[in-house]
Amino acid sequence: MTFDNPLYGLDFGWVHPYAFMEVYYNPNTMTLYIFREKYDRGVGQEKLADELKDYRNVSAITADSANGEAIYYLQSQGFQVFGAVKGPGSREKSYNWLASRREIVIDPERCPNAAREFSEMEYEKTKDGHLMSTIPHINDDTVDAVRYAIESIWRRGG
Repeated sequence: MTFDNPLYGLDFGWVHPYAFMEVYYNPNTMTLYIFREKYDRGVGQEKLADELKDYRNVSAITADSANGEAIYYLQSQGFQVFGAVKGPGSREKSYNWLASRREIVIDPERCPNAAREFSEMEYEKTKDGHLMSTIPHINDDTVDAVRYAIESIWRRGG
């Protein structure tokens, strides 16, 4: 299967692993396809730029805006990388958008970390077992990168 307009997201990871995700969203079927990941630990800016060199010519990579220095460095290396727009409730809104998709298809061979993280993701529960509206920040590096990749879609309600 080929995708005509993939989206790219990057979650920087200096303590956690970095996660770079390539995804495609089909609005007609409300299906999100996650089909390529790059994932590594302890990678500095120069090595990250080298590992992502094949993506230097894509139109836009949406990255975690908490690391402006890394975004600036990648831009100086020719990448079209931009910081995600964060704000109150943005994490919850993007998780709700993901949860409301008809299907999320993940290639487990090409995206083993995303397959693991998405399968383990669940809302927190109260002591008596009721679901809360929050999802813990644990093992969510690829999930965050996917959220950044699809930001332009979920923000406009697509």
